[in-house]
Amino acid sequence: VAEGRLDRLGGLGAISLSDDERRSLGTNGILLVESIAASTVPGIDDLAAPGPDSLGSPRTEEFLVNPDGSLRFIEVLPRKDFGRLDAIAEPLAQIRRVMRDVESRHPTIEIGITGKPVLQADELATSDADMTRCAAGAFLVIAVMFTWVFRGVRRPLLIVLAFACAFGWTYGAATLLVGRLNLLSIVFMLVLVGVGLDYGVHVVSRWTTARHSGDARAAVREVLATAGVGNLFGAATSAGVFLLGLATDFGGLQELGLIAGVGLLLCMVAMVVVLPALLVLFDRPVPAEPSKDPSILAPAPPQIG
Repeated sequence: VAEGRLDRLGGLGAISLSDDERRSLGTNGILLVESIAASTVPGIDDLAAPGPDSLGSPRTEEFLVNPDGSLRFIEVLPRKDFGRLDAIAEPLAQIRRVMRDVESRHPTIEIGITGKPVLQADELATSDADMTRCAAGAFLVIAVMFTWVFRGVRRPLLIVLAFACAFGWTYGAATLLVGRLNLLSIVFMLVLVGVGLDYGVHVVSRWTTARHSGDARAAVREVLATAGVGNLFGAATSAGVFLLGLATDFGGLQELGLIAGVGLLLCMVAMVVVLPALLVLFDRPVPAEPSKDPSILAPAPPQIG
């Protein structure tokens, strides 16, 4: 029976089989072969006798060695914490601490670690550090430009505080919606810095104009009716472009589109909800401009008497 199933799996007829049928045939065939082998194994006392290992005999514990015998390989399956973006960061750090401890006690031994999970973790850590530096640099340049344009520090600082809220919300959304960052989706930081801060510029610009009336509530209503509506449609358009990545077959692009699209919407919410509140609480009212009435500005006529 096992031979017939394995023949079906390896013959030309296997082309017409589905993946589930191939998996079922292969699994059943191997299990039958192991059962047959186990039934022919001699008594338990004979298992320790030298000879070729059979499928039914227990495997001996030994290192995987390269042909010249200079390398020993140990397979380690780290426990993954899917509640974090870097799922194996903690066990990987523990493994490397043990490696450093062993190397310090045995200087002649060289120990290394490799494998797909390790490479992914290292690539993510490197990309995360590089993107963080790039985002911080871009953020600093934009903040300096805001300070120069708005002729002060208070309002640019309030924009930064509102953007920090949106940035934290986006990281939380990425954890809940995706659960990890890959080498492509980590670029969302630059996207938010480059686009999300623009919504704050529109709000502060409208606020500066509306605040001349001296009424904070009226200024907030005008900001929401003008810059708020514009930011809403602008963010919806930009987010829609990124969310189109969900229609592709590339997983990295799907995750980038989802995180960046949701992040832009959260930036819009922060700039329309959080930033006006910060402006009302911490921004000083703009002093009223002097009257331009000619009768007031003109010098008084000389008195004749």
